[in-house]
Amino acid sequence: MMRARSHSPMPITDAAPMFAALGDTTRLRIVERLRRGGPQSIARLTEGTPLTRQAVTKHLQALEMVKLVHSERSGRER
Repeated sequence: MMRARSHSPMPITDAAPMFAALGDTTRLRIVERLRRGGPQSIARLTEGTPLTRQAVTKHLQALEMVKLVHSERSGRER
């Protein structure tokens, strides 16, 4: 039987932006690629997709705003 947790770290209404960010299939695919492949540069996340680096950057910014990902700068790459 499935049951909701009786105590959650945040009210469910605070989680709405996270669900909204994950409601975009492109962002969901990016999260999945990061989950499977670990940290990756924007250039690497763009490889094999029809997305531009600018598009991937915008999607990552949306995910970073809801704390699903974080970025680190390494030279010219993020």
